[in-house]
Order: sequence, then C-alpha cells, then structure tokens
Amino acid sequence: MPATGIRISSHTRIPDPHGWDTVVTAAGAPVFYRSALLTSYAASPLQPTLDVRYLTVGSGEDLTAVMPLYLVPARDPFGTRTVEGPPWAVSHFWHCYDTRLPLRHAEKELVEPLWEAMRAQAREWGAAEFGFINMALDSPLTPLMESRARRVPRNHRFRMPLTAVGSFAEHLERLPGRVRQDARRQLRLAARAGITGHVYRDPLPERVVADACRLLKLTADRYNPGYYEQGPLAALLTNVGGPACVFTLEDAGHVVAASVSFMDGRTLHNWAIGVESEVRGHFSPYLVLLDLSVDYAVSQGCEVIELGRTNPVWKQRLGAEPVELVSWMCDSEDRRDFS
Repeated sequence: MPATGIRISSHTRIPDPHGWDTVVTAAGAPVFYRSALLTSYAASPLQPTLDVRYLTVGSGEDLTAVMPLYLVPARDPFGTRTVEGPPWAVSHFWHCYDTRLPLRHAEKELVEPLWEAMRAQAREWGAAEFGFINMALDSPLTPLMESRARRVPRNHRFRMPLTAVGSFAEHLERLPGRVRQDARRQLRLAARAGITGHVYRDPLPERVVADACRLLKLTADRYNPGYYEQGPLAALLTNVGGPACVFTLEDAGHVVAASVSFMDGRTLHNWAIGVESEVRGHFSPYLVLLDLSVDYAVSQGCEVIELGRTNPVWKQRLGAEPVELVSWMCDSEDRRDFS
C-alpha cells in the first residue's frame, strides 16, 4: 500500500525551477531533467505530445522528488512498438535515453506513491498504459518494477569514461592496433581536406543553429523520418541556454557535420549528429566529431561522455561501454501492489 503522509502535487508548469534543479543535482540525474531543458522542450516538442505534468513531492526546501510525465500517442518512434488505441503516459520524452526517478535522498519509500500518482494521472488523461521508458536495466528501481510492470526490451545506450585519459589521442592508445590506426587515418584525411573543428556554446549563433538543424533533419530522415524537425529543434537549441553545446566540422566556413550536445558539468551528452552524405566518402565525420567532443569534454572536467543509442558496433569498437535499456509499462487499470 502507498505510504501515508506523502504530499504529491501535479503541475502544468515547473513550480519552482531552482528547487526542482536542486533535487535533480542531488539525485545525480542527467541534464534532461533540468528545468531549462524540460521547459524548452515543452514549449516546442520534437515528437507529438498531447499533454505534460510535473510531479513533485514536498515543496520549497522540503522538495524531495520530481519527475515529468508526458501524454504521447501510442507509438515508439524507434519503431519497436506501435499500437492503435489510446495514448500512453510516459516518464520522459522519447529523445531522453537515460530515464531516472530523481529522489533527493534515494528514498525508496517514495517510489510506490509516485507510481500511483503516475497511474492516477494516466487514468485522468485516459491513457491506456503508463510507465518508465529508456531506463537502465541495472537501475535501483528494477527490483521494484519487476513485480509491478511489464519489462519491454529497448536498445542500448553507450558511454565512454574519461577519468583515465587526458585526450582522445590517449584514449586511442588503449584500443586495438587496427582501430587506433584507422582512427588516426580518418583524422589525417579530414585534416588534408581542410576540415576544421569548432565548438559553440550559449548563446549559439543563428547560423550554427540553422546548420545543425538542417543536418540533423537530413540524417534523421534517412533512418527515422520526422524524428528531428527543424523548427522545434531550433527552438530547443535557442531557448535551453547554458547546457547547449554544438560541435561542427567546417569546410571553408561551410558546416558539413554537426553534433548537438548538452553539458551538465560532469557529463557531456553527444545527443544527436547530422552529416552531409557526400562527406562520408572522404573521411569519417563521426570519428572526427568524437575526437573534438572528447577533447573538449576533458578540457571541461567531464568524467564521462554519453554517446546515445544508435550505431552500436562502431561505438563499441571505439571503446564505448553499452548500457542495456528497458521500459517498464503497466496498464492504467492494473492495480498490482509492490511486493
């Protein structure tokens, strides 16, 4: 049964951004939970979003847990599950690959009340299902979820620890010879082609935002049409503020590849990459962007770089570690208790 005396509130806007971010920081949750990013996304969603709520436990200095909840069509944009029928209530937007439940003091007794609050909001919305999406299988919540929800297999996300290296060149020294040699060859090819790397932070120049959005849409439309639309993406990059970071590869001022990233002080999230098709015939823009990103992340004191979900073989060959992801979904009318 839910614990008593726990006050959970549901809001259409984040009521106290500073208090919200304090909980996110204490919980070690990623940048995707920061109030600035959530607010920017809600103003111009990248995927169809029918409604959003922000759940909080406590208030003011006593705020102890926070989480967003999105009402979305019953469609997984990665294509693993799409059904006809009522929408779903999910724990984050699909573009977040690292879902958590931000608890200020890791109070597990808050999990069930929050789960029931999710259910109540889902039922109010008329959602058929609710749950956590894109959560690491090794999350502390897994034992609790196994008795309450259906496990839906997802793909993996990939991450590269940086604490033991001082540059991408040092990281390459740890890799097998063939991988190291090919990486160095790609860097030489880019240099010979006159490609230069650039790092842009907030406020992002309009030209850089436009080029990054053009390239992300161009690349996404080859594999997952509609995943990155230029208008909403431009609004997100323009409004999110400090966390935004864009890496570009340029040929005489023309942007041929771009990586949209977010910083949260200790982690650099390489969130999305877009490239012109023609450039891939001359060198690997992905490798050159990784070199640029790792060196910048190290210079900023980051401990890890997150590399997203796609292109698993290439990422693991370059030393990235896989993190298995799952979703935990439950029918809104299912009333199983935690065991």
